[in-house]
Amino acid sequence: MNEKKQGARAAPPGRRYASVEDLVRDEGIPKPMQEKVEQMVRSVEIATKMAQLRHHAGITQKEMADKLGVTQPTISKLESSKDGDLTLDQIMGYVKVTGQRICLQIGKPPSDKEAVILYANGLKSRLEALTDIANESIELRGEIKGFLADAFWRLFNIIAKCNDSLIVEADDCIKDVRMEIMAGKAETPNGKTEGRPSTGRELAKA
Repeated sequence: MNEKKQGARAAPPGRRYASVEDLVRDEGIPKPMQEKVEQMVRSVEIATKMAQLRHHAGITQKEMADKLGVTQPTISKLESSKDGDLTLDQIMGYVKVTGQRICLQIGKPPSDKEAVILYANGLKSRLEALTDIANESIELRGEIKGFLADAFWRLFNIIAKCNDSLIVEADDCIKDVRMEIMAGKAETPNGKTEGRPSTGRELAKA
């Protein structure tokens, strides 16, 4: 009896996973089952996000129900619903009560290139709006100028580092891609500006 006890292996400790997708992938679940689980998770992304917003705001289901004029079981059912069963009114209700935001994307996800262009256009409109505010408010002008300068360097460093990480083959027609910016501009007596061009790598290290 004692020999059997000594020979028995201890049960392995329980493993923790960041998500259901990680669990089914690491536990060797068959591919068809993985795809079904992933599809199920995607079908409740918005409902899950709504429940997270409520939880992070420190609001109980009963309190959320009172604020939205429904019952607690209704909130419980709503947070376990599929995204296709939710209404915009319900989503907006959670956003208003929690003071947070939920971003909805309907349709085919954009490619990396398309996403960068979309974000760039959105960033452009936001920066232009800040510029208009700065031009109308002397009190905010200095703060906004500082923010714009900080945003410029952050964006430039990101692009410069991506550019510097590009692999250039020996037979590439473009041997060297450099990003240059006129740094330290100074006006000369003849009215022209002079400056030293700096590469993206140099500025990223600054």
